[in-house]
Amino acid sequence: MHTTSAQLHRVSGTVKDDSGEPLINAVLMFYSQADSSHAVADLDGYFQHYLPAGSYRYAVLYIGKRYIPSNNSFTLHQADTSLGEIAIAVESHGIEQVVVVGQRPFVTYRGNTQIYNLKVNPAAAGGNMMDGIKQIPGIHSDGESLKAFGYSKLAVAVDGQLLPMSDEEIAAYLATLSVDDAESVELIRNPDPEYGADVDAVLNIVSSRHANDGVNAFLSANAIYQTLWSGDARGRVNLNRGISRNYLAYSFGQRRRRETLTTTFGADTTDIAPRTTHQVQQGTDLALGRRYTLGIRNILSFNNEHNTFNTQNSIDMRQRSLYSNIYSRLHGEKWRWTTNVNLSFGNNSTEYIGNTAFLSQNDISSRYHNIRSTFTYDITSNFTAQISVSEMNNKYNSERRTDTQTDESQLEEQTYSSFLTMEYHNNKLYASASLVGSCDHRKLYESLTDTLYQQKLWAWQPFAKITYDVSRQQRLWANFYTDYARPSMRDMLPYVSTSSTILPRIGNPNLRNSTGYNLSLGYSYMRAASLEMIYSHKNDAIVEHLTPYAGSYIIAKDNLKKSRYLRMIAVLPVPVNMFVKMDFARWMFTTVFAYHHQWDSGVLNNSLYDKQFDAFYLYHQQAFDFKRDWHFDAAITYYSPLYFGVYSTEKQYWLSCTLSKRVGDWKFSLNGYDLFNTNIARGKFNDILVDARFELNWHCPKITFAITYNIGKKQMKSYEDRRIENADSRLSNDTNEGVKVGG
Repeated sequence: MHTTSAQLHRVSGTVKDDSGEPLINAVLMFYSQADSSHAVADLDGYFQHYLPAGSYRYAVLYIGKRYIPSNNSFTLHQADTSLGEIAIAVESHGIEQVVVVGQRPFVTYRGNTQIYNLKVNPAAAGGNMMDGIKQIPGIHSDGESLKAFGYSKLAVAVDGQLLPMSDEEIAAYLATLSVDDAESVELIRNPDPEYGADVDAVLNIVSSRHANDGVNAFLSANAIYQTLWSGDARGRVNLNRGISRNYLAYSFGQRRRRETLTTTFGADTTDIAPRTTHQVQQGTDLALGRRYTLGIRNILSFNNEHNTFNTQNSIDMRQRSLYSNIYSRLHGEKWRWTTNVNLSFGNNSTEYIGNTAFLSQNDISSRYHNIRSTFTYDITSNFTAQISVSEMNNKYNSERRTDTQTDESQLEEQTYSSFLTMEYHNNKLYASASLVGSCDHRKLYESLTDTLYQQKLWAWQPFAKITYDVSRQQRLWANFYTDYARPSMRDMLPYVSTSSTILPRIGNPNLRNSTGYNLSLGYSYMRAASLEMIYSHKNDAIVEHLTPYAGSYIIAKDNLKKSRYLRMIAVLPVPVNMFVKMDFARWMFTTVFAYHHQWDSGVLNNSLYDKQFDAFYLYHQQAFDFKRDWHFDAAITYYSPLYFGVYSTEKQYWLSCTLSKRVGDWKFSLNGYDLFNTNIARGKFNDILVDARFELNWHCPKITFAITYNIGKKQMKSYEDRRIENADSRLSNDTNEGVKVGG
């Protein structure tokens, strides 16, 4: 390890094979008379490292082989140095995907960002991305949505761009991806402002950069039984040729589901029979030179849903949406410039029928665009600056028709924002500070009352983080970040709406944006176990509550003066390899525990409101990777009694398990979710005079049989054929490595 007292200078370059393909994750070893160190090449084969002045030799390590270039010596003077393009004649057997899978670690770190290579996890290998993501400690998936334990909102991004789609559309998109279609999956907690100001955690899918020319495909299908039968199927074709990488994907799903809500006010059974979805995806990525990339992604979704309530009332919904992302990446030796244009168009039509008679119809059309340009410059070997500007515009037009009247509403949100980030890093320390300035303008027009509501908010939001490696095994970090949440359109429309006869809701056009200030302190051991404490203070927190209306009660939303919480999150993933006495190759158990204490205060229903409550949850999973590519895992999730403003629930728990088997390019999985139907929400309504109780039965027990098939990809080695390593060595010598799962 180099001493931090010496002046460091940057050494950079690009390492490729003799055909010009970048060598992803190739390791550059630098040697001097006094010391040695190494750097890792990125997705474009680019590397940079920091060394004191002196004379050096270097070698390239790639997939278990050591290569020494003919001119492998250089002298570093008092300035940064570029080694240019380093060409390596890679041995043919060394580029097989199977070898890469055996050597790369399951999780690596960049600052506080966890980077997961799902391909090396036997439980995820050969499956789709949605199934692979649930193998990440702290991420929960029920097959239809994703959640990060301990964080309120998990956003999903692709190559750094958030997907402005519903949970269901995101799940359909991820299910078309094979884990081989992604270079890595990044879990970013408390993200920097580049992901927006209202995101608690981001799951960023990094597309695979290193793909051989040719055609390959991925197919998968699910058969689901959850009181009613459901199913879905999907396929994706990748075509890589020359400078272009292209894909085309399609998914189809038909879901049937039942929910039963029993309350003091009455009972309501909802049958979703069916919800039919179609999604078409297309993408093109062009490498227009060594330093410039241009690409586009398009996602087209069609959803039709029929809901029946108590066999009498019904709702028919039709949703159409188109999302496009056009991106440009340009980089030099010391700078990177990225530009993204995001466009979205949608139309939702909802028809309400009561006792076979027309009640009303609501049509909402939406149009969204966001333009962001970000420039990054390496000022010195230790300092980096980043500046970004963006403009966002979101428009909704709502038309609500009944037999007697038509009501129109128009909502427009426009935001201009910019941020500046400064980063500092050396061998043990990483620190960054950001300042975001934004102007948010919102207009809501309601035709029935001929009323125009307007809000304009200027906001300055600071961000700061610091990470320090106390030792090779221990890391400390501290983050200060702000968030800023806008109320949804539905919550602002000033009329009563309902999806059943129980507890309708009314919009509040005077809802204000909520601003939160958060401090996070954390500790991690062996890049795996972690303990994090989060304190949050929100002004104008948006809360849901019950309010008297027409002799009964109705759901409404309002702003509290403040809401604070203290949260503790502990994650303990432990991989253990056993080969001699036991009949399985790997055993891993993961435990996630969170505790939450919250204080709310303000005015609701013209009365002072002051509330404190506690909650905690526990998740524990046991995973076994047997020989001959069998995998089994079982998990239990437990929630303490919870307080949700409108209602409080009693404790809940449920069990889930998965059994899977890989046979060549095929993978078969059998998944059971809440097999004993314990995930039933029982509780009471808060802040009303009568003792009103409820029971919401999702009829959760669900059995899913899944099949996936990879076409045109090389077969992955079984576990026993991979290089076996001692579990005690899973901690590496560098911050870019961590827990190794799968050899």
